[in-house]
Amino acid sequence: MDLPTHMETERLILRSYQAGDGAWYYAMSQRNKTHLARYESGNAVMTINTEEEAERVVGDFAASWAAGDAFFLGVFRRDTREFVAQIYIGAANRELPEFEIGFFADVEHEGQGYVAEATRGALRFIFEQLGAHRVRLRCDDTNAPSRRVAERCGMVREGHIRENKRNADGSISGTLHYGLLRSEFVRSETLSKARRQNDMPESTLFLYKIQPVRPDMLSVGPTPEEGETISQHFDYLQGLTEAGVVLLAGRTLNTDHSSFGIVILRAGSEEEARRIMVDDPAVKRRVMRAELYPYRIALLGTLPRP
Repeated sequence: MDLPTHMETERLILRSYQAGDGAWYYAMSQRNKTHLARYESGNAVMTINTEEEAERVVGDFAASWAAGDAFFLGVFRRDTREFVAQIYIGAANRELPEFEIGFFADVEHEGQGYVAEATRGALRFIFEQLGAHRVRLRCDDTNAPSRRVAERCGMVREGHIRENKRNADGSISGTLHYGLLRSEFVRSETLSKARRQNDMPESTLFLYKIQPVRPDMLSVGPTPEEGETISQHFDYLQGLTEAGVVLLAGRTLNTDHSSFGIVILRAGSEEEARRIMVDDPAVKRRVMRAELYPYRIALLGTLPRP
């Protein structure tokens, strides 16, 4: 699988580690050891005592990435290239597939929203590039910053294991379990894009027409993969409808090769409308082929409720 090793968000760069990162990674590890002692005592950062050891650690990170076993991302400010955080992504269940995500903030860059922003970027990578069905996160129940990041990223608290570990200082704490499903991620991304779209001062109507790439999908039935994609397609359009971007979506009731569906939407430009169409999971995964048209309403009656 050819995966991107460099991603950007509004303020940040996320990238895989590479040879030569050891020198700055060593300096980072030394200033963060006290900071990470409570919640990240098992982190590889805590084992580093020399630049050579740091170079071996980042080399192991790079090897894990190349093998697809785990994905470690350094997070840097776009303007200054300063290190601000690290993201860990590991496979929890390849068959589902499910991935686990973890993170830590650099001690000098806490409280600025960098970890939440980087985590949202990493979630896009997990769902869009790794094809995850769900992502999980575990954190100590006394770790308020990690709880806030999980919740700001739309993750759902799924469980609380109370008082299940004793810490180095003798205190006892529990573990919180969070999860995020693909359908929830798609809806969140859709609403976010729609909010940005609605900030535009003017909008124009567009219509895109969709038809199954495999005609038997309607007459015989969808494959499991097609069925999952159609479910994501519905969630995507439902999110856009709730945000006021999609005005109408539906399909003809015949099941032969002439069957088609339409989506009428508002967009600030044809480019934006095309992006919305291409981001439709059914189109992106080639379950449906799509054509985009500028559109204008000539007459409008009262539509029946679906």
